[in-house]
Amino acid sequence: MATAQQGDVSITMEQPVPLTVLQVLSMTVEELRLELQARNLAPSGTAKPDLQQTLLAAVTPLLQVKHSPVVTAPGVAAGLGARPRTSSGQNNGAGQLQLQLHRLELEAAERQHKLEAVEHQKTQDLEAAERKYKIDAAERQKQRVSG
Repeated sequence: MATAQQGDVSITMEQPVPLTVLQVLSMTVEELRLELQARNLAPSGTAKPDLQQTLLAAVTPLLQVKHSPVVTAPGVAAGLGARPRTSSGQNNGAGQLQLQLHRLELEAAERQHKLEAVEHQKTQDLEAAERKYKIDAAERQKQRVSG
């Protein structure tokens, strides 16, 4: 059980809720800290990317973050605390998280587009079947009158 205190509000969580990568990436700094506390993890660092990386490592233990292909000085390990910077100056971890978030958003938009296309096709098929039924009913009515 974890308890977090924020101002006059006290939040108690019995068991941490399973989280998706997208949920972790869209959390605020305070939400990240609360989730880390709920999992009995000390927040490593104060920057949002550090908190996200720690929480992502906790919720996705099987999916280890690939090491950066950036070459470091001999004898210097590039671990969680020492991330090399890209040419733009942005942390690789933060850049990777932003790219992953963008990829997930694109995948979600693509799924939504496919669902809308399927719904549109179903509507068109239903309307076509309805028109055919009315035409067939009119033909049967004609045959009864003339026959």
